Amino acid sequence: MAMTIRNDESMIKSYSMLKKNMTNFDKFFNQVVTGAKIKSAADDASGYSISEKMRVQLHGLNHDKINLQDGNALLAVAADAINNVVEELRSLKKLAITAANDTNTERDHMSIQKELQERIGNIDVIAKNTEYNGMALIDGSFSRKLSDTGEVTGKPLTVHHGTESGQHIWLFIESMKTETLKGKILDEHGAFINKQDLADLQAYADNKEKQTELEKILEEADGMTVGDISLSNNIKSRVAIRVLEGALETALGEATTIGAYQQRLQHNYNNVLTTEENIQAAESNIRDSDMADSMLGFAKNKFLVQASQSVLAQANQNASEPV
Repeated sequence: MAMTIRNDESMIKSYSMLKKNMTNFDKFFNQVVTGAKIKSAADDASGYSISEKMRVQLHGLNHDKINLQDGNALLAVAADAINNVVEELRSLKKLAITAANDTNTERDHMSIQKELQERIGNIDVIAKNTEYNGMALIDGSFSRKLSDTGEVTGKPLTVHHGTESGQHIWLFIESMKTETLKGKILDEHGAFINKQDLADLQAYADNKEKQTELEKILEEADGMTVGDISLSNNIKSRVAIRVLEGALETALGEATTIGAYQQRLQHNYNNVLTTEENIQAAESNIRDSDMADSMLGFAKNKFLVQASQSVLAQANQNASEPV
C-alpha cells in the first residue's frame, strides 16, 4: 500500500485568511496612528498625485501671502512719505498766500523766500531718502512714462502674485521731487484744465489791465516746477500759488493711487487666505483619515486577526492528531 502526505486545506485556508486580516489590520492601525490614509502612491496612486499637487500649490500660496504683505509694507512707506510731501506743499501754499499780500515789505519777502528754500529742500530730501530695502521709492525710479505712441513704459515695481509664472501686479510710483511737481494750467490742446481759470479771465473782461496780469500769471505757472517758484514779490507769489495748487493735485492724486494699490493687494491677500483654506480642506479630504471609519476598521480587523489565529491554532492541532 502506497504512503501519501495529505494537504491540510483547513490550515492553509486559515493561514491565508490570517495574512489577509493582518494586512488590513496594519492598514487601519497606521491610519489611526498617523491620521493619514494615504502615505505613498501605493496606498492610492491618483489620490496621492492630486494631494501632492495641492501641497505644492499650498506652499506657493504661503509665499504668495508673504509677497503681498511685503508689497503692502513697501506701499505703506511710500504713502507716509507722500503724505509728508503733501504737508510740505500745503505749508508752501500758505507761505505763498502770505507773500502775495500787498502788506509785505521787501524784507518780509526776503524772510519768506528763505523759508521757501528750506521747505523745497526738505521735499527733495524726502523724495531722495524714502527707501524700502535699499530702493528709493518716490524719486521717479518707478514712475510711469508714456512713449510718443502713447505706450506705457517705465520700470514698475513688480509684486509676484500667484503660484505660476507671469502672475504679477505692477506698481507705478511717481516722483515727488520738486523738479517734477509742477503747475498744470493748460492741457495738451491748450485748453484750461481748471474751468475756473477761464471764468476768472472772463470776469476781468472790463478790466484789461487785470486780465492781462492774470493771463501772465497763468502763462508763467503752466509747466513751472515747485523748485523754480519764487516768493520775492507779489506777482511771483501769485504764480507760485497756482504752481503749488498743481503740485498738490499731483501729490494727492499719487496718494490716492497708492491707497488703491494697497486696497488691491489687501483684497488679493484675503482671496489667497480663502483659496488656501479651501485647498487645505480638499487636500485633507483626500489624504487624511476618517478617524471614525479607521477606528471601526481597526477594531474589526483586530477581532478578525484574533479569530484567524484561533482557527489556525485549531487547524494545526487537528493536523497533528493521528488519522
